[in-house]
Amino acid sequence: MTVSLWPLARLDPADPAAWPRHAFPGTLIVVDGVDGSGRATQLDLLHVWLQTLGYGVVRTNWNSSKLVARTIRYARRQHSLTPLTYSILHATDVAERQEAEVLPALRSGYVVLADRYVFTAFSRDIVRGVERDWIYNLYGFALRPDLSIYLRIDAEQSLIRVMGIAGEATAKEAAENASIRGTIASFRQFQERVIEEYERLVEPFSLSPVDATAPIRTQQLLLRSLVVPVLEP
Repeated sequence: MTVSLWPLARLDPADPAAWPRHAFPGTLIVVDGVDGSGRATQLDLLHVWLQTLGYGVVRTNWNSSKLVARTIRYARRQHSLTPLTYSILHATDVAERQEAEVLPALRSGYVVLADRYVFTAFSRDIVRGVERDWIYNLYGFALRPDLSIYLRIDAEQSLIRVMGIAGEATAKEAAENASIRGTIASFRQFQERVIEEYERLVEPFSLSPVDATAPIRTQQLLLRSLVVPVLEP
């Protein structure tokens, strides 16, 4: 049995050509992956490169909507978020940014670079216990990206990188941002399960995996080779 991954269209995920694409002149490019995968670094390099080619570029970041970011931070401190409310708040964040940032940019022909997208919600929320069909339907409003890049890294390397930035405090902050309370070991286990979910998304959602442990330049050259075909001539 197949499940429609873009629920508003009720389409077969085994047929990627049938997934609805937006009709705007701009291009939506997503870079996703767990903490420590190097998304920000690769997006920064991609941003500068696209500008040198003459493209207008707009960045949008996960959990940055003014509408809900403060609410999520407050609820996280109060430890009052259930998996379902967490999902709904993040879906609200994605929907608000889509209306306020992404759609206007795409209509104007810009390249939109998204640091995390619905795949973050799918992988994290399913691990937290949210039903797969429910979360897919919740994000049925989301635009299909023109390109979805997945920076692949294992949980151990992810944690090493996160802790290497500013020690254990940074890892605890990342765990808190993922709504995980407890030891660093608990966060590692959570990351392992999230990565397993990411891997399940690769084929049906046409994610393009990139080895996040490769040298930064090697990764960037691969990203550019993936981006070129989706850009307007």
